[in-house]
Amino acid sequence: MNIQNSKIIHEALFLILLTTRMVSAGPRSYKIAPEGSQLEVFTGKAGAFKGMGHNHHFVTKGLEGLIRVDKESVGKSSIELAIDTGSLRIADDQMSESDRSTVQKNMESGKVLDIRNFPRITFKSSSVKGQAASETTFDLVINGNLELHGVSRAIDLPVKAEFIASGLRTTGEVELNQTDFGISPFRAFMGTVGVADTVRIQFDVLATPLGGGIDRGEAPIRTGGGTGTGDATGGAGEDDSGGGLEAKDRIRQLLEQRRSRD
Repeated sequence: MNIQNSKIIHEALFLILLTTRMVSAGPRSYKIAPEGSQLEVFTGKAGAFKGMGHNHHFVTKGLEGLIRVDKESVGKSSIELAIDTGSLRIADDQMSESDRSTVQKNMESGKVLDIRNFPRITFKSSSVKGQAASETTFDLVINGNLELHGVSRAIDLPVKAEFIASGLRTTGEVELNQTDFGISPFRAFMGTVGVADTVRIQFDVLATPLGGGIDRGEAPIRTGGGTGTGDATGGAGEDDSGGGLEAKDRIRQLLEQRRSRD
């Protein structure tokens, strides 16, 4: 092997390492996978005769959105999430079918979620704070705006984020007051039996990688009460960042030079 060929090989190896680093570093985008995600809502009882009422449990897989993660600078990470209010379903297994149907209709009605006028609940982060708990997990607090029932309020979400084989899994729990969002908790029998103001929300969200490399700025999800025009289907595909392509082109040139010299 002559000196010229040796230089070509060393330069090619360097560019391969550089390209690999460019692909693996930087922010990555993940798309929420509804089939692997779940959000649960738990309500308590209220009223003078609350002992006659029920605690309720609602479940939905109607989630969509994007999560952008920057491991090297957690504060640059972000999340946009939307929930289809019409996908929430009563999951109480100790109630009769008739009672379940009544609770479902009450929850969807204009008295509570009003799904006809407010078909979506959205959350968009404004800041992310936290630290690594291990090589694959992060403990985070995500501050952002939650829009529910046409009312937008800033909330903090405690979140555990874990990198797994299929992508990213985020879990957490938060409590909200319905009245903070203009919702009047359901009441019956002249208010003596009803649903408590505070609800507990648990979420387990799976997100899978978009594309093959550095974030390319996918389109945001739709926001607001179903009036937006955006989409959560951002551009997936292989990484085509300028620097990465330039390095790959240079590698091809070097290999062609090597073959021509042989």
